[in-house]
Amino acid sequence: MTTLVGVDALRVAELDLLARRGWFLKFLFSQEEIDDLATAGSVCLACRFAAKEAVLKMLRTCLSGSVPPAQIVLRRSGAGATAVELRGAASERARALGIERVDVSISCERGLVIAVALGTA
Repeated sequence: MTTLVGVDALRVAELDLLARRGWFLKFLFSQEEIDDLATAGSVCLACRFAAKEAVLKMLRTCLSGSVPPAQIVLRRSGAGATAVELRGAASERARALGIERVDVSISCERGLVIAVALGTA
């Protein structure tokens, strides 16, 4: 069974400057996510950013790599967990690595966000 892990951590304040730039949000998030996050605070944005970074690392790539972060779509599930949908290049990369399912766990405490992505076959 294939299992890959990616982890990311950042301080909420690190993302504040970039989040004010429209191009960055369009690069990072799908339109559905932008709509969903329209009223979200900086903590929520930082959590989503860290989760996407963790998924990119699990896919063995990076923010400036071959997988556009907007093709990693994160949504809140009914139970409060975060669901991951891979599209386009993200989905192709997962298939190439033998990954069929991706789960993420996100935590925030005192301005520090950590996210873990687990990809399994």
